[in-house]
Amino acid sequence: MEIVNVKVYIGKLSKNEDGSWATENHPVKIRKPSKEWGLFLSNAKLMYSKVELTEVLKETVVHGTKKVKGQEVATQKHKYEAVKSSNEIIEEIKAIYISKVELTEDQIRIAGLEAKLEALSAAKEPVKESKKVVANIPEDLNDDIDEIEELRIEYFGLAEKKPHHLWKEDKLKEEIEKLKK
Repeated sequence: MEIVNVKVYIGKLSKNEDGSWATENHPVKIRKPSKEWGLFLSNAKLMYSKVELTEVLKETVVHGTKKVKGQEVATQKHKYEAVKSSNEIIEEIKAIYISKVELTEDQIRIAGLEAKLEALSAAKEPVKESKKVVANIPEDLNDDIDEIEELRIEYFGLAEKKPHHLWKEDKLKEEIEKLKK
């Protein structure tokens, strides 16, 4: 049987100017293996911001007898010796704050897209806006497209909503005139 001594920190982690922890912390002693150890490991992430291993004690029980009122009585003495922390305990404590949830394919794809979006939004250079270029269309038709776009922008400025996507130049002009009245 081992006694695991840990220090648990409650709340947001912060340090004082002298380097000591300003975060509220408490020593906790737990027997291992036990139900309490399992519950501590499963709930520590919810309750504590940090768990730090301080010491591991090995418990040994010495059985003996002594006379009490002329009768032999069995006795037990518990001795505790500090031992080197086992890698198993260290790994169990480290694993408290490592997420063990397996992601679905969709969640992995979404996480990748979010990372790309974050990278784009954190870019130092502003995103260059490009004008739509319609290939293989005569210049006079390109002018019509620009006029329709200008009318759509004007309608949006007046109505504060986008015009219907099927409205042609005549319909846009008619609706703009209605809004100006």
